[in-house]
Amino acid sequence: MKAQFVSIEDVVEAIASQCDGARRRDGRGFNRADAQEGGRLSALRRQNMAWSEADARKAIELAAKYPGQAAALLSGGSETRAAGIEKALRGGRVPLRDDPIQDSEQKAYCYAGLSPGGRYVYFWRLAWIDDLPGLTSRLRGLSRLRHGARAIWFRTDKAELTINGTKKRAERLSIDFNGTTQAGIVQAAKAHGFLLEPAIAEPMDREVDHLRHNERAVWLHSGIRDGKRGTWAVFDLMSKNEQFSAIIKHHFRGRFDCRPDDDWNWYVAYDAETAPKLRQVALKFGFAQSPDFTSGFRRSPALTPSTVRT
Repeated sequence: MKAQFVSIEDVVEAIASQCDGARRRDGRGFNRADAQEGGRLSALRRQNMAWSEADARKAIELAAKYPGQAAALLSGGSETRAAGIEKALRGGRVPLRDDPIQDSEQKAYCYAGLSPGGRYVYFWRLAWIDDLPGLTSRLRGLSRLRHGARAIWFRTDKAELTINGTKKRAERLSIDFNGTTQAGIVQAAKAHGFLLEPAIAEPMDREVDHLRHNERAVWLHSGIRDGKRGTWAVFDLMSKNEQFSAIIKHHFRGRFDCRPDDDWNWYVAYDAETAPKLRQVALKFGFAQSPDFTSGFRRSPALTPSTVRT
């Protein structure tokens, strides 16, 4: 594949195809900041809907941010072709395959996409829904199920999403996303005409999904997170635990990340220094643990709530 035969559409689709809903976050696909936009643009193409001019500008902007990854995915394994594609992307020479339509000509649509932490699917009401009660009933039905020990939550609210770099406030329906709800979510989106972020329909990470049958689970993530390559212990909690939060904040200061849009997922740097202590934290709070997390630990001083300053 020569660089001149690669289009912006190819790049967006290739990167989107690597996204896994942030369940492993292995450095492939769009990063957290770009995942919503990239998924939406890919969903439009998969539904044979033309990009608007604003969509096209955003797609070009996104493509320019991932030249190395796109080149590797589109080169067919040829280093020479990869170098050519990457150079063309960096030089802004990769074209659109199809002409965009004017913004005003684009058909209105609703969109179902993953939350930044990958725990929820948001059904964004961006256009009229013919059978809103039917959609609500489907999702409420899913919320009557359980994913192992975890209840499945459904809620409605208003929030902001970003479309082509512009924030827009809209109504949304939110449902927990896991192996129990996945099929029903995909069926609901298709039945009610929602564009569906491709990652939602992709196979789940079975190990992570199995661990999340427990109220608390921990596994390892190796790859790129917020532009930094490394390995992190991912502590996933069904609900907030103040004592756990206090211990992480005190003993791993400067080594963790937890944000509201990460749905109570805590990411703690995992290395020779932190690993033994993280093991103790997991045992103390009863986390289900992945095999790679439990292996290779050494003893360290005990962590107790009395040592924590809040």
